[in-house]
Order: sequence, then C-alpha cells, then structure tokens
Amino acid sequence: MLDVIFKRLRKNVGKKLDLPIIINCNEQNIDKIQLHLKYRKYYGFSAQKIKYFNTVRLPIFDKNGKYCLNSKMRLIRRPSGTASCI
Repeated sequence: MLDVIFKRLRKNVGKKLDLPIIINCNEQNIDKIQLHLKYRKYYGFSAQKIKYFNTVRLPIFDKNGKYCLNSKMRLIRRPSGTASCI
C-alpha cells in the first residue's frame, strides 16, 4: 500500500520532494513502516521531512461499561483518533 501511495504522491508533486509528510501508525507497525521507507530510500522524498505519529489505542467498553475482551481474554483496543489529536 505504501508503494502505491508514495508513487501517486510523487506523480502529483513533481520535483517538490522536500515537502513534509506525516504518517500515522500504530504501535504494531511503526517500526516496520520506518524500515520499509528506509529500504525504499523514502521514495526519493526527504527523510528529515517525514514524521511518524503513533496512534494511541484505548480500551473498548460495552454498553454496560465493562471492558471488552477477545477470545484469548485480552483487552480489545481501538485507535482513539488521528495524529492531530496527540
């Protein structure tokens, strides 16, 4: 998916590859995304202009106010919003 997004972005911005890019990640994939972009040489964009934000995930409650658990009895959490909220 990142390949498609960055190729489209490059096509639309032309030679202006020093623009700021914000990537909203979760704690499970932030390291993988950073490694992937480094491997792809940031698709030609400035590595210093790419900022990563870690989305905070909060627990899910049912309508009775009790925590929701999955089949492995682990707490279910969902993203709390966008990077602009952090």
